[in-house]
Amino acid sequence: MTAMNELTSAEIQARLTKLQEAEEAHRARDFDGELAAALSQGGDVDELETQHLEAERQARRHRVERTALEAALPAALGREGLAQVAVLRAEYDELRPEAIKARDKALRAAASLEVALKEWAGISTAGTHLGQQAYSAARAAGIKSDSFGTFISSDIAGLPERLIPLMNELSMKEAQRTGQAESLD
Repeated sequence: MTAMNELTSAEIQARLTKLQEAEEAHRARDFDGELAAALSQGGDVDELETQHLEAERQARRHRVERTALEAALPAALGREGLAQVAVLRAEYDELRPEAIKARDKALRAAASLEVALKEWAGISTAGTHLGQQAYSAARAAGIKSDSFGTFISSDIAGLPERLIPLMNELSMKEAQRTGQAESLD
């Protein structure tokens, strides 16, 4: 028989199921009824009593084994949990360099986006000023002028709609971290 500290939790559970079935079968036997039938039919009572003693011995052994297996189950679950956590930690450690690259890429993109949006805002403001100057000059000259000035972009105007939900999701994930978080900053 394999030592209990070497059994997996699945092996322990399977053996516990078999022991439970054996214990239920033992409890279902009518030993007195079997003995009474053997006495009334002239059967070998000594042999039947030997079988009953063997059945009781096995039942006792099953009870003790069940108790030992039940005691060994938490340790088996613990061993398996440690092994699973070790595998997950190794996978996590493999993700770390990728997380650093993704963070750096996001920060570079954010810096580029900030520069580009400031450039866009400056050009748009300059366009607005030129449009206002053209309107004033046309009005002073008494002429009608085309309306121009402010540059607009629905794509740029839609950036907050695209980015704010993502930023909110990231912020919520940061706030809901469980366990020990690892800062990459």
